[in-house]
Amino acid sequence: MLQGKRLILFVGFAAMCVAVPVFLVFLLHQTARDREIDQVMERLRFDLNAQVEIVLDDAFNALDTYAFPAFGTCDGLPREIMRRLAYTSVYVKDLMVADGSNDVICNTSGSQQSIRRRAQSQDLADGIHQVEAVQIESEQIEAILISRALGENRTLSALVLSNSLVAARSHKALLEDGFVFLSLVDGTDVGRYPHSALSAPTGRQLNDFTVLEGPLTSYPFELKVFVSNDRLSEPMTDSPFWISVFGALVFGTALCTGLCYMSFAQPASLNSVELALRNRQFVASYQPIVNIRTGEFIGCEALIRLRKPDGTLIEPNAFIQDAEGSGLAIEMTVLLMKRIRADLEELYGRNPSLKVGINLFSDHLNRSETVAEIEQVFGPSQIGFQQLTFELTERLPVESSKMAKEVIAKIQSLGSQVALDDVGTGHNGLKYLMELGVDIIKIDKLFIDGVSDSGFSRTIVDALIKLAKEMNILVVAEGIERLDQVANLKELGVHMAQGYFYSKPLPPEAFVAFMEDALSKPGSSGKDSGQHRQVPQYLKLVSKHHPASS
Repeated sequence: MLQGKRLILFVGFAAMCVAVPVFLVFLLHQTARDREIDQVMERLRFDLNAQVEIVLDDAFNALDTYAFPAFGTCDGLPREIMRRLAYTSVYVKDLMVADGSNDVICNTSGSQQSIRRRAQSQDLADGIHQVEAVQIESEQIEAILISRALGENRTLSALVLSNSLVAARSHKALLEDGFVFLSLVDGTDVGRYPHSALSAPTGRQLNDFTVLEGPLTSYPFELKVFVSNDRLSEPMTDSPFWISVFGALVFGTALCTGLCYMSFAQPASLNSVELALRNRQFVASYQPIVNIRTGEFIGCEALIRLRKPDGTLIEPNAFIQDAEGSGLAIEMTVLLMKRIRADLEELYGRNPSLKVGINLFSDHLNRSETVAEIEQVFGPSQIGFQQLTFELTERLPVESSKMAKEVIAKIQSLGSQVALDDVGTGHNGLKYLMELGVDIIKIDKLFIDGVSDSGFSRTIVDALIKLAKEMNILVVAEGIERLDQVANLKELGVHMAQGYFYSKPLPPEAFVAFMEDALSKPGSSGKDSGQHRQVPQYLKLVSKHHPASS
């Protein structure tokens, strides 16, 4: 009888040792699946929100760049500027001026647009712009109008097609059987994906979808997304779930021990940079660089960002010091270069005249392995070494001038260029210019902000430009935010510039779309002619009143 009880206890204990790990495997699998779905849905929300912000920022830029405080007749320079603004915009289909009765009295296309207003306009948080849902009756296309006042009884509006607001290129597979609905906060339908004729699932159909809904971050829009549960289950289909179950059945106790070990074997403390490297959270944003004389967009500067799990992007000033102090700056830069290769390889392979700037740290110039790392990342890629520019900051000291010159010379021997960044902000600028043999200098925003004044900033910028010209070094102006800065820089002889006046740093997909659209514009013939997207024509009009020096 005692043996029978022992057998029962043994069987019960054995069953528990097997059942508990199996149950944990099922529980962990379900928890991991739910977490992954949450991350996918949050990423989808972030990207759709970012798409709306990019489109509206494009419209704001077109509206706010129009410099005339009032509007007279629909001819002459005001209309020409409107036409050029619409032409150089990525998402604005038309710019139009309406009178106090909302009748269109002038637009850029020259044809009379029949616009049916579908709801009352709503004020945006900036107190300047309004948004309203409309329909282009001649084409039966839904759109929105972003408007602002233009003098007395006049309104300047940017017409944006609704489908551009809900474009979801990076989530095309996820939304293959799903739907995206965008509406104003008053419920007026604004845009639908994949097409405007669809209707939302109802009743039992809702059981087949996971629903994401809520307001957008900065604008009066409501988002509602239906994602097929079948599509959401796909990320987990490759997981070795049944192998895990089998392992739990055979090695139940060992699995529990292993899970405990994995839980407590992590290092006691990891800084944010090391964690971000482990989780591959570093991503790149790209700020376009323009030739302000020819109007060509000639490339970009890659700017590193740390993307948190919720999609928030952290600026580099929050982690760069930790990266340098912990010795992880090198590994972080290698990861950034791999991101750049993945993001830009196809675009740059087809357009070999495009350039991309990559920031290096002083540690890179103190080690001979730097060039080998560059070759390892970009050697097998479609991005040529001649398309790379490596940027150094003058604010950080270089330990060995001899080693630094050797590293720079090897980088230049690959065909790449070397730029000195933040020129004028540190005390090493002239020393580096004389010793390191850089190809480009980038004048810091600190001096560009005051270049339109007749003070020290303009004097310093003028001196730097003359010095660079004597040394056969190219000049790039950073932090351009105003039209008058462009005019004064052209007058001083600067050829290249970057800043929010042209574009803020863009996420990879937006930058590639920006450049693809630019290269497809009439008058831009891509790699054969070296012509890229033209800056607004009114920038060229400035040169008539501010002749540039040669």
